Amino acid sequence: MKRNRGIIATDGADIPFTVTYSPRRTVQIAVAADGSVSVRAPSGASFADVEAIVLRRTEWIARKVAAFRERALAHPAPVYCDGERHLFLGQAYPLRFEAAKRGGVLLRDGTFVVMGGGLSPDDVRTLLRRWYAAQAPWVFRESFDRCWPSFVPFGRSEPALRHRFMTSRWGSWSARGAITMNTHLVQVAPALIDSVMAHELCHMIHPNHGRAFYDVLGAVLPDWREHRRRLNGLPVIR
Repeated sequence: MKRNRGIIATDGADIPFTVTYSPRRTVQIAVAADGSVSVRAPSGASFADVEAIVLRRTEWIARKVAAFRERALAHPAPVYCDGERHLFLGQAYPLRFEAAKRGGVLLRDGTFVVMGGGLSPDDVRTLLRRWYAAQAPWVFRESFDRCWPSFVPFGRSEPALRHRFMTSRWGSWSARGAITMNTHLVQVAPALIDSVMAHELCHMIHPNHGRAFYDVLGAVLPDWREHRRRLNGLPVIR
């Protein structure tokens, strides 16, 4: 059995990483919001080859891990208590609890009303995530409708829209013609959602992050760098 764990030695601290082998062509490195590093590699690749690629990205990995740690210190994890504020479309709303036989969440009169009885913090988190997931289809459809006119001249077919909670990326593009948006994005301002949508739509034209890709992104979204900076500073991936 091939090794699937390794260590990246840096000046600050050793960073462990895990490798998952699957039928794919390239090595993909991802740093999650909790600072964990995961690597997806082709089934036929040796651990030594994968490790060499990972070590060449040491500086980038260390920078990403440090950024997530700084963000965690600046924005402590939520405790899901009465009055704590949570985001939706860039606005912060306090939690308020109401006794009820069935658990659920409503956004009412500028407040997240959490209904239920004897709810633990994990229960509240689950209910809130469920509410966010229920809003995602229309939030992302509206974002797509705002962004799509800029891409019509390229003559591509409309992609399918999907969403799921992700811990290491804001969105992804599939060569099969689908865009998957991070459900957590419903927490941020519409302009930031649009920046992710536009980024993924650009992948219909240029699959990789080459110069041509950023030429198109800059043409349809001149402020993409500022949007990316704002996204990377937000504590919404939980």
